[in-house]
Amino acid sequence: MNILYKKNSFSIKILISNMIFIATLIGILFFVFIGYYVHEQDEKMQQQLKVTLQDMKNNTENSIAMLETAALQLSTNPYIVDTMDDIYNHGNKKENYFDNHLIVSSKVYSFLWSYILEQDNISRISIYNNFGDSIYTGEALAEYENTSYIDLDYIDKIKKEFIKTRHYDLILNKINGVYKNNTLRTLAVVRQIKNEYLTYEKNIGYVEIEIVINQLEYKLKNSMNKEYTFIIYDLENEQVLGSSYPNLTENTQQNYITFAKNHGLLNYYTSKDSLDKYGIGIIIFHSKDDQTRFILRIILLMLIMYAGLFVLVTGIQIKITSDLTKPLIQLCESVKYETSFTNETKLVLNQGENEIGILSDAFDAMLLRLEKTMQNVVDAKTGEVKAQLFALQAQMNPHFIHNTIAIIQSYALDEDYDTILKISESLSDLIRYSSEFTDEKVPLIDELKHVENYMDLVKLRYEEGINFKFEIEGKIENIFVPRFIVQPILENSLEHGLKSKHFPWEIRVSCFIKNDYWKVEIKDNGIGMSQDAIKRIYLYVDNMKKEDNKIINENLKIGGLSMKNIVTRLFLEYKCNMIFKIDSAQNSYTIITIGGKFK
Repeated sequence: MNILYKKNSFSIKILISNMIFIATLIGILFFVFIGYYVHEQDEKMQQQLKVTLQDMKNNTENSIAMLETAALQLSTNPYIVDTMDDIYNHGNKKENYFDNHLIVSSKVYSFLWSYILEQDNISRISIYNNFGDSIYTGEALAEYENTSYIDLDYIDKIKKEFIKTRHYDLILNKINGVYKNNTLRTLAVVRQIKNEYLTYEKNIGYVEIEIVINQLEYKLKNSMNKEYTFIIYDLENEQVLGSSYPNLTENTQQNYITFAKNHGLLNYYTSKDSLDKYGIGIIIFHSKDDQTRFILRIILLMLIMYAGLFVLVTGIQIKITSDLTKPLIQLCESVKYETSFTNETKLVLNQGENEIGILSDAFDAMLLRLEKTMQNVVDAKTGEVKAQLFALQAQMNPHFIHNTIAIIQSYALDEDYDTILKISESLSDLIRYSSEFTDEKVPLIDELKHVENYMDLVKLRYEEGINFKFEIEGKIENIFVPRFIVQPILENSLEHGLKSKHFPWEIRVSCFIKNDYWKVEIKDNGIGMSQDAIKRIYLYVDNMKKEDNKIINENLKIGGLSMKNIVTRLFLEYKCNMIFKIDSAQNSYTIITIGGKFK
């Protein structure tokens, strides 16, 4: 009964875990699909908006281009030029010429009216000069018969603008123009009328052709899909000039952002562009309602599919879980017994809450036994390494001893007994220090004394050919280091760095104690080390830090006084707290720094 309960419990746990995973995976895929669809729809709609907006810009530019063409034709028409030239030369500067000459006014009016009939983009054509003589054809904005409606300040502004820009025409975005009380916003093209028959050109008037923004708005609205909404606004003050919304007149003083917010357009697809030459901007909008409805339908469909898939996968999971747990239960029963690893230790393996727990306990027991076995191997290897270290301490270069005895013999012939005594004491200390068999670390001061004894004997051999400096910075008492860790570096410096170079030789040994670390720096002025040699040593250090036992054993062999031997012993003692650095320039110097953390 207990086994059956545990089997069902285990199966349900696996089933629930798998179903949570599958449900999460399907949910993620679902949301990724929705996100991808929304992104693609956004890209598609933005592209459509850009195309539509470009069409609107082209329509607007074409409309204004027609105004420019009409202005050019009228400003160079011989009849208009002759009429304005005659008014310039004989007109009454105090009264509107066209008010007092009705025949001329009627002919000009009819002539201008023909242009309006030909061009549906033109709202009004005005002709005037600097003295206020004016006539217009098109939409009535004021009673032109009365000269008080002529805005002479506006005319003066136009005159100055032509002088400043030296353009052939001006394009204006304005409300007030040559006629006062104008309340309609227009886009206007103004061109000078000049008498080119004279030896010099003379400005005798202006042609101004306008299109009312409402008319441009109506034209754009009819040329585009009704699903789109647009706003035309003033680039200078950002006020709304026109829109596809009805009853816009009362909203013309609104900022276009405020206008869009008030009409709920901020959450629409949006694209914006400007016609800098004309001082207007266009924003086009498209509702996201269609996309929202489509997404809701997709979500509903996906939920139905999700439910069906969930049921299908649940059935499959129940079958898979049943087939999976049956052999696990059998395996669990086979390991439910007491296992003794020693006479003192017993480990009961049936303490787990389920089959996996019981198996886990069994593997824990196996790992415990494996750990003990590995510890025995490590202990054996450690003893082997210690034996190698003792052998290393016991070795001394026989050539060095032979040379030292030869030096004693030389001084004996000279009967310099004081020097012989000093040499003997140094050699005795050197041999005693090298032959002590112990795995204990030695005081740093003893290691440095050993270095000093060694260098005393070296100086006796090479006399003035070698200069040796010894520096200590910090308190070195109660600091212990591996035995025989510094002197081999000096021996290598003499053998490989200085022997191939002419005297004088220089060796400096500096000891520093700082921030719980001891550090010894050995510098010589020898031939230096190649970069390849330095790289090989650093590569060895990297491999050693990976605890490659084969590399460590190879470089602790008896007779090894190489740099790798020194580094290996530092690593065995200090691990990641070791200090090892090489700085060298060929034919100049070598600096080797070793050390470690003593606290």
